[in-house]
Amino acid sequence: MGFASFVPAFLMLALPPSMLVPIGFGVMFSMGELLTSPTLDALTGEVRSEGNGLTRAYGWTSMVSGVSSIIGSSLGGMLIDLCGGVRGSLALCLPAAVIAFLCIIHLRREIEPTREGTSSGRGCERPLDCL
Repeated sequence: MGFASFVPAFLMLALPPSMLVPIGFGVMFSMGELLTSPTLDALTGEVRSEGNGLTRAYGWTSMVSGVSSIIGSSLGGMLIDLCGGVRGSLALCLPAAVIAFLCIIHLRREIEPTREGTSSGRGCERPLDCL
């Protein structure tokens, strides 16, 4: 639900410019972040459940989140400047949200069989251990 709520937030950027667009975007985006944060922590815990692997998984998650925030903000700002408004960032944000949503669906399909006690067929205890 969290990642899916980003899509309507980014679709708001396609609306005609008004004071309500950034407010609506901010509300929808904030709701998506609130719903996504616990999910991201739970998925990170599924990657490696104990020892140094868990510490590394949280470290990688934090690093990728930080770098992505810097790159995404910079690209979004450049697109807004180039296009003269927030509609320019729609070209970057909407495809990114859809790709993230598809990645989550793929990860769920990989993780679910291990929760039911079956293997992923690749000789790994957990599907993400093979990465």
